[in-house]
Amino acid sequence: MKKWLIFLIIIVVAGLLQATILNVFRVFQVKPDILLVLVVFAGVILRPKQALLIAVCAALMKDIFGMGEIGYSILFFPACSFAIIKIRRNIAIENEFIYTAFVFIFTILNNLAMKIAMSLTGSYIPLGQFLKVLFLESIYNSLAAFLLFLLGRKYFDTDI
Repeated sequence: MKKWLIFLIIIVVAGLLQATILNVFRVFQVKPDILLVLVVFAGVILRPKQALLIAVCAALMKDIFGMGEIGYSILFFPACSFAIIKIRRNIAIENEFIYTAFVFIFTILNNLAMKIAMSLTGSYIPLGQFLKVLFLESIYNSLAAFLLFLLGRKYFDTDI
């Protein structure tokens, strides 16, 4: 089976898990964003067109299950994938720690862009709550990414 098709199935399963079971793993009202982690992983190991397709599908899953502002993910996930594709052309992603750093950075960017978008629409999030979510989700996603990457590396036969 092709990598991108397997990845697409994983995205659907991850979307269902994130909407249901992962609520059990909340720490201070923060849970890992597995779909974002998978978008970064796809950007690292798949070809550019496949990675963008996976990013769009993950964004649709997030929007369909109401795990964020409607329409926001469809803008951010492909942009994230596109950025990783551009970075990957110039920088060799050689190990799990670089991949985990990408997840940490893109989680922070995701939360900052979400805060700006919500501010522009008139929604208010207290600064303390926002900073808590910003850093806890970034750390949580990075830990989840590290574990998922170790599992995925064996399955997808990547040298990273």
